[in-house]
Amino acid sequence: MRVKYSDDPRKFIESEADLDFELKGLVVLTTNPGLFYPELVKVGSVNSLIGLLSHENADIASATIELIEELTDDDVLDAGENLEDEEEEREDGQVERNGQEGMRLFVDSLAENQILELLVSNLQRFKDEPVSEANGAAAEGRAQEEEETDAQAIFHTLGALENLVSFKPSLAESLVQETEFLKWTLERVKRKGGYDQNKGYAGEMLAIVLSSSEKNRRRVGQVGGIDVLLGVLAQYRKRDPIDADETEFMENIFDALCSCLSLDENKALFFEGEGVELMVIIMKEKRMSRLRSIKVLNHALSGPGGSKNCVKFIESLGLKTLFSAFMGKGSTANGSKAKKRKKAEAASTTTLEDEEHILGIIVSLLNNLESESAERIRLLSKFVEEEYEKVDRLLEVRENLVSRIQSVETGIEKEKKELEEEGIEIGDEEQEVFYLRRLENGLFSLQLVDYITAWICMEDDGVRAHVKMLLERKGSGLEDVIQVLKEYHDNMGDESVAIGSEREERGEKQTEVKTKDIIVALVNFLLAS
Repeated sequence: MRVKYSDDPRKFIESEADLDFELKGLVVLTTNPGLFYPELVKVGSVNSLIGLLSHENADIASATIELIEELTDDDVLDAGENLEDEEEEREDGQVERNGQEGMRLFVDSLAENQILELLVSNLQRFKDEPVSEANGAAAEGRAQEEEETDAQAIFHTLGALENLVSFKPSLAESLVQETEFLKWTLERVKRKGGYDQNKGYAGEMLAIVLSSSEKNRRRVGQVGGIDVLLGVLAQYRKRDPIDADETEFMENIFDALCSCLSLDENKALFFEGEGVELMVIIMKEKRMSRLRSIKVLNHALSGPGGSKNCVKFIESLGLKTLFSAFMGKGSTANGSKAKKRKKAEAASTTTLEDEEHILGIIVSLLNNLESESAERIRLLSKFVEEEYEKVDRLLEVRENLVSRIQSVETGIEKEKKELEEEGIEIGDEEQEVFYLRRLENGLFSLQLVDYITAWICMEDDGVRAHVKMLLERKGSGLEDVIQVLKEYHDNMGDESVAIGSEREERGEKQTEVKTKDIIVALVNFLLAS
């Protein structure tokens, strides 16, 4: 009717209202996806829905998007019953939820019909830019209601995309590699004018599509995304997020940056974009973003690709702030007691994960800073100053971790006994599960602590004597450190560390050494001690 009477809306507006009503009515299909969705695909309704995403009437396109979001919501998978009226177990041992197969057919059909491209085109079609005084005249004819409608349409579009990617993770790469989604998302998260709902959702989607795809992370670096993420995070140097929603947005941007830093080429872009300097500044401010900046630095400094960032970290005076966090010291800024208290409250309490990131940075510095370099000497001197107070803290952390792991070990032994009583043999798979549980509950942090302890013992005789004294006071010794390092060695991969970052800058070849080989050397040194 719109085509036939394009100059007379009175002739087609009623039919489009009917169409909108019927679209909303199709939500009833979510009551039994296992039964209805295969039929939806079979009768060709997917093609009809896809076609409506390009409808001239934006309200129809918006209603279609909202319907797709409803149809692909994870919550509908348990609605209704299977045709066989029972749940099935897949080959991987997972239980097949009621609507799983129906949803799979539906999502596959949507993907085959270019659903991602059409949804992203609608992201660009709808506008949710705030009206400013500068463009007030041009925007005067645009009603507030229309702006809100477009903002909601964008929100539902992002919701539909999230549902699709969540159900079929392989679509995340297609979304980033084959559409303009990454460009739109980066533009949206960096938009000036404060936080809003769609900026938050864009940040969440960015973190999602980067979390499991190396190709997507590489793409971010290629399109200048590292600089965009750093620019977004720079605003949290001087202020905290205004509420819980903006806090979640900030954390998603930090997570997206951490994901990208798994690649050496992105670590180089982080270095060029003065990312190390920015994170050190954020650390010093002791705001909510402080612990997140430590997490970013842990990723940026790790591995051979992080060697330049390690040197830059020392040059940027990051050691003082890092060890302040390691020692658990609060705000030292000048000002009133109330101001100090407010800053101390803003800096989040250090958790096991945060402690792990601090330890990870120290490990990376020990691995990547060249022997006898000024930067390495400055690092080692931190453990000697103030009568070895950093060493005292290191062994205090060790004691707490050992106690924590012993509690976990008690639970594991109890579980093993129960399995044996049930006649279940404990094989390699079960042992691996138990080992992962230990790692998650403090063993990995303990391995880092003992790795650092062994390094500084080898580097300084005074430190070694102090460590031996402290361990003996607690009824243990270097043999306990050795045992932890041996287990660390036996269960780790073949990752390497960089040796000689300064030589690389002079055009000489950088040497890479296996972490396992370093552990062997450390263990042999401790055994000889």
